Amino acid sequence: MTREHQEQSHTYFIQERTNGEELARLSLQDEMVTTAMGGVLPEQADPSVFRRVLDIACGPGGWLIVTAQIYPTMTRLVGVDISRQMVAHAQIQAENQQVSGRVEFHVIDALLLLAFPASTFDLVNLRFGVSFLRTWDWPKLLSEMVRVTHAGGVIRLTEGEVGSQSSSPAATQLYERGVRALSSWASFYGGAERLA
Repeated sequence: MTREHQEQSHTYFIQERTNGEELARLSLQDEMVTTAMGGVLPEQADPSVFRRVLDIACGPGGWLIVTAQIYPTMTRLVGVDISRQMVAHAQIQAENQQVSGRVEFHVIDALLLLAFPASTFDLVNLRFGVSFLRTWDWPKLLSEMVRVTHAGGVIRLTEGEVGSQSSSPAATQLYERGVRALSSWASFYGGAERLA
């Protein structure tokens, strides 16, 4: 089998994770998306109720660090990412922003089991999971997200709307299938109210 046909050791679509340009791109993307959405948790009526937060595939850690700065009542904010470089960068940024006492980062592959006890977090966040999750990876990760979120907690998924605004029939069909799959999953696991 040729190298082109072998699956990479990870599924992230940018294969060179040690690239400084990729780190800068992700930081800028994070800032732009957070600003465009109206802040880190604009859909939440009272984000100060969250004490323990998990950010899966946190990349350079920008969303988690800003969340810690805005909400000082959050006592434990944890970011996980498969990239050691991203985690090291995020830790330095947390120290520079003086939130490292409440914010921690760990190298964890989200495609495996999340290394946290059940019901650990009030809020579990995942942004742009489509950048590394294959279709068959979603049920396992979503189940893990449910497991580590305490009853009454919030699971927050943020994805782009590329297919919903496309003139491509194939992209539109893919988007619609994804929406139906998430809706079915939410119904199976106790209703869409778990998906904020």
